[in-house]
Amino acid sequence: MNRYLKLLFAIIFTACILAYSNLFQFHGYCNSENLNSENSTSSEFSKNLKLPQKVALENSLEICRGDNLKQCIPPLMKYKQLYRTSKPNNLVACVIEKTFSTFLTAIMCFLHDQKSFRESNRTLESDIYGERLCKDKNEFTELKKIEKWQKMSIFAVVRNPVDRFVSGFTDKCLREKVWRKYKSRCASCRTNLTCFVDKMYDRMMKFAKNPYKGIDFDDSHFFPQSW
Repeated sequence: MNRYLKLLFAIIFTACILAYSNLFQFHGYCNSENLNSENSTSSEFSKNLKLPQKVALENSLEICRGDNLKQCIPPLMKYKQLYRTSKPNNLVACVIEKTFSTFLTAIMCFLHDQKSFRESNRTLESDIYGERLCKDKNEFTELKKIEKWQKMSIFAVVRNPVDRFVSGFTDKCLREKVWRKYKSRCASCRTNLTCFVDKMYDRMMKFAKNPYKGIDFDDSHFFPQSW
């Protein structure tokens, strides 16, 4: 059952990525001839794979019930926290990576100190994460460290989870190919989607059973938004 589920997810994500690539004309990234043979997923396998009708028809709520519950990723976990504040506006933004996070960080920086933001000749688009103006100025990793947070409005931006996954895999593993510089990124799977889904599933289950401190690049971009 567990194996069938992961294969089903891999096929769905493959279809989404192909559609995503065609939409933005990223031609060549998903063509099997451009992938390393040891890291590519067989198209014939996807065509010939026949999942049990029960698995194919069940939705996620039906799958994660009863005895199957232990195979599903827990919906809630204590995970790392990222907050950006704007005290003049009594706002706290809960930042979720790969979910409008860079732009939201820039917006909160502007609201935090509009004068400095303007004087630095920055724009919301140019205030990139690695060179952000408000680094360590309005940023917190625990809610309790924010003074009078109880009187502030707290919000978060969330994203369709499939869209977030497809966007993350396409941007980081297919377009940027971050694994060329950092071998462990993209779960060391390069462009192999099935490999990536399997490894991230195993990593999520490992974290759910015994939360670890070494949260890495892939964890930050692909772990559930509800954690």
